[in-house]
Amino acid sequence: MNMRILFLLVFFLLTQQVCVAQGENSVFWQMVSPNKKDTSYLFGTIHLLPKEKFSLPNEVEQTLKKCSVSYFELDLKAPQSEVLAASRLPEGQSLYDYVNQEQKDSLFAYAQAHMGIDSVMFSLAVAPFKPFIFTQMPMMKYLQNSVGFDDVLQKMAAENKLEIKALETHQEQIAFFDNMPNRLKTQSIMDVVHQKTNPEEELTKLQDNYLAQNTSSFLDDVKDDSEMSRYMYDNLIKKRNEAWVKRLKKELKGKKAFVAVGAAHLVGPDGLIALLEAEGFTIAPIKISLKP
Repeated sequence: MNMRILFLLVFFLLTQQVCVAQGENSVFWQMVSPNKKDTSYLFGTIHLLPKEKFSLPNEVEQTLKKCSVSYFELDLKAPQSEVLAASRLPEGQSLYDYVNQEQKDSLFAYAQAHMGIDSVMFSLAVAPFKPFIFTQMPMMKYLQNSVGFDDVLQKMAAENKLEIKALETHQEQIAFFDNMPNRLKTQSIMDVVHQKTNPEEELTKLQDNYLAQNTSSFLDDVKDDSEMSRYMYDNLIKKRNEAWVKRLKKELKGKKAFVAVGAAHLVGPDGLIALLEAEGFTIAPIKISLKP
């Protein structure tokens, strides 16, 4: 199992409120600082795409090469052991701590029918991981031959001698899930068991909307007022965006930076575009095509 893929995937999928700044459907933006002296760039990614759908626009590539520093959600060069450790539950805990006996039986039935493993193998290979890792597993078979924008961009940044900075650590990112109320962790587990969504259909819709830069419909299916949606929005989007803008406002001074984060972080009243504009940045879309 590629744990890095799990980390990259979840932060584009689990997002909700979407509206587009100034009516523009775009995932690539120019940012001019309040002093009008510094120009940086903001690129919204979908963390994984099938190889046949992936294409890096020339405008994005050439812009990155002109920058001196790059910012990403995570440092993909982090040791695999660090990522794995952040994904596992503490010693003595398991996925079973979040379900009752009836739910546990359903979990085993799901594992047998859809993962091809029995209760013993599930206990050894899956139960030690945190609930949100389990919730991403149904999607993994549809992402085996995928390309990551973040991976391509970070390699390109390194090749062009850009300084590479991470906006947060794996541990900080995981904390947003660790702090989720247990009832929501249970709900997320059972939503998978009861197959509330079709993973292949959801991924295809998200990918196609991203390639069309149809930002207003990225996540139509989760615009509700449920406790889960509110938690995800407040903790995975709003709080992280606020922390990133606070840091970027300080660090972008005197620099030409390339910032790449999950596209859903760009939009909405608490999105990076709105927050940066509130800080005095002038934000303008750059037209690109994402389709091969």
